[in-house]
Amino acid sequence: MLIFDSIHEITDLHKEVGIVLGTFDGLHVGHKKLIEAHVEACKRLGVKSVVFTYSNHPRELTNPELKSLRLIAVEEKIQRIEELGVDYLVLIEFDETLMSTEAEDFVERYLIDGMDVRLISIGFDFKFGRRAAGNARLLKQLSKNYGYELFILDPVEIEGEKVSSSLIRKHLRHGEIREAERLLGRPYAVSGIIKKGKQLGRQLGYPTANFMISSQMTLIKPGVYVSETEYQGVRYHSLTNVGYNPTFNQHELSIETYILNFDKEIYGEMLKVFLVDRLRDEAHFNSIQELVEVIDADVERAKRFYFDHRPL
Repeated sequence: MLIFDSIHEITDLHKEVGIVLGTFDGLHVGHKKLIEAHVEACKRLGVKSVVFTYSNHPRELTNPELKSLRLIAVEEKIQRIEELGVDYLVLIEFDETLMSTEAEDFVERYLIDGMDVRLISIGFDFKFGRRAAGNARLLKQLSKNYGYELFILDPVEIEGEKVSSSLIRKHLRHGEIREAERLLGRPYAVSGIIKKGKQLGRQLGYPTANFMISSQMTLIKPGVYVSETEYQGVRYHSLTNVGYNPTFNQHELSIETYILNFDKEIYGEMLKVFLVDRLRDEAHFNSIQELVEVIDADVERAKRFYFDHRPL
């Protein structure tokens, strides 16, 4: 898959293409179904498949009062799109210029000019252009002028729930990690560079790998989670605390992961943590002994969960 950070770069290719449009935040099961259908349609038409999406979340600009929107880091977004067999990825920043571009101008300037577009694919609720005035109806009208096919994916539902990034955010903010996994089609993951902290976990007999969550990522409800941790391509069972560590008066939201049967020094390295089940809320303890006893119990509960549900 070739990646472009400007639409003008891909126009230089002068190839027949099909373009699928979307924010694709989280790359959930609905997004996956849309992109897979688009890739197959492009093969049928004998054209190259293009995903046109953003490196940031548009609402960070259109609704700046909203915080922590992203469900997926850019690197993972690229990886998951490539896994779907896409030929070209146009990954651009949603900026003031894009936000102020009229919908018809967006189609002409960013999609049609310089390319032979044979297919445009969107989800049923996709909006674009100034004040989100562009939609499926407009693209249908313009298809008569520009001669492309238009594919619109209907809503995807799982057990009566319409799959959407907004619903996944809601589940995560309520700590409903298994519900989020069902809509994502995979466990929700967070990643970061391991930093050296106060080594409080090591003093308690449970050394943890700690990293901060980017302020751009969706906030997860603080608590203790059964998890799996990926390090250098290998997954390990783990127990993860998401929160502020109230017993030690921490003020920044962080990830603290205790990896079972693991004793490597990994400061400064990248870890990816998959949250697979929620055990309990984060709590303040009156003594270190009380905290250790609860962690002991958490680890035993996690081991039972692994044995019953997720052996590696």
